[in-house]
Amino acid sequence: MADKHIFADHASLIDRSLRGVARALGVKNIEMIMVTDDVAIPRSAGKLVGRRAIGGTTLVCKVLGAASKLPASQRPSFQQLMALGHAVNDSMCSIGASLGHSHVPGRTEHFTPTVDTVELGVGVHNEPGFFVLHPKPDAEELIHRMLDLILDESDTERSFVKYGPEDETVLFVNNMGGMSPLEINAVVDEVLTQIGKRSLQRPVRIYSGAFVTTLNAPGVSITLMNVTKAAKQASETYPLTEDDILEYLDAPHASFAWGSTVKSTKNLIGSTEELMDQQVDLELEEDIHSDIKVQPELLQKVLRGACESMSAAEPDLTKWDTIVGDGDCGETVKLGADAVIDAVGNGLGQSGDVVATFNMLTHLIDDTCGGTLGAIISIFLAGITAETRQSNGIAPDSVEFWSEVAGRALLSLQRATPARKGHRTMMDALIPFVETLQRTGDLEAAVNAAKEGAESTVPMTAKLGRATYVGTGRGKALPPDPGAMAVYFGVKGMLEALQS
Repeated sequence: MADKHIFADHASLIDRSLRGVARALGVKNIEMIMVTDDVAIPRSAGKLVGRRAIGGTTLVCKVLGAASKLPASQRPSFQQLMALGHAVNDSMCSIGASLGHSHVPGRTEHFTPTVDTVELGVGVHNEPGFFVLHPKPDAEELIHRMLDLILDESDTERSFVKYGPEDETVLFVNNMGGMSPLEINAVVDEVLTQIGKRSLQRPVRIYSGAFVTTLNAPGVSITLMNVTKAAKQASETYPLTEDDILEYLDAPHASFAWGSTVKSTKNLIGSTEELMDQQVDLELEEDIHSDIKVQPELLQKVLRGACESMSAAEPDLTKWDTIVGDGDCGETVKLGADAVIDAVGNGLGQSGDVVATFNMLTHLIDDTCGGTLGAIISIFLAGITAETRQSNGIAPDSVEFWSEVAGRALLSLQRATPARKGHRTMMDALIPFVETLQRTGDLEAAVNAAKEGAESTVPMTAKLGRATYVGTGRGKALPPDPGAMAVYFGVKGMLEALQS
């Protein structure tokens, strides 16, 4: 039994109990490694009780478990394992946050937090947070505050580990039990974004999942482990490198609860946001130019007016799409519209070049406005770009020019989608708008036609789109089609910009 190693993460009472059991079993080597990665409690307030273990327990156990299973010729000695465990613990900082507490099965009484609050500095045993944030901060601000508690070296009460710009780190995002995978992944992405802004390297390993849960607590903990520091500290006892520790983390295991691992390098882009920005920049560099120009100020005014109107409509579009779709229409439209507004602010359209401007618009919408709606709008804008280049010398500042271009772009779009009037899609607003503009040359009449077309979708039975799956007999009429209303809000914003 002399080679048996037992690792624990709690206090001296358990230590004494384990030592007694170990002696009875004939175990000679038994020591305790107390995991103390929590930074919620300041030094001055935790002198007697000490720091708690949060998600970091998992990393300590994984590293020591893998190291202790090495072949005998490579396996660290008991004292070397102890040194490694202490080094890993001493290189980690963690902080937890939760929207509420877990509900213990069988109990009728449970703590209910105040509405619109977040508890920051929670433990894994349903303990309340050290801080209560009210009103509830948004996700970006909450992650910022959590990372400050881990990384702010000027906070002498909580700066337990220093993280240098050249240090290799491991990011560990733990689901306390009540968060969805979507929410946890969003936390990971935001943490990576903010780490990049703090001039730190992207973590070389990224873990996320339900590792150390608190039943169904709607919370998350963030752990940042300084692998460089851990390797340096452990190597004072025996030769060890950063790669050795990473190999222990990567070692095969039999735990079904161990989440997916992301291996990354120093050269990888740090976040989805940065990746999106780079893709957009690359696309915009591929612009084309022409001599078909309009007054730049007017072009920018119309673009801004259309997009501001669509962005402002997000709450209604979201509400309607929650009933007839998957609820993302409003956000999709707002993402695309806000991207165009930002681009106009950065110079989009300032040349007055219609072809170049609509080519850039096509790429912007394609990159930022997701879903079927974004794809259809992108195809329509690409059609306008192509048809503008073949506009046969018609003055680009005339209604005749835009009605002809829009008409041919609509025909191009109709070759790409089977959607038509009466199918309860955005085409119920777009087709009447274009056809009325062609027939009358009156933009206001065309906008009114788009409005009537969008509102006419209320009693329709959907032929295409997610609304097709919404059954009848719900006791009330469906709302208008969100995509059709988005088109109406866009052309309405154009008209109002021209009239102002």
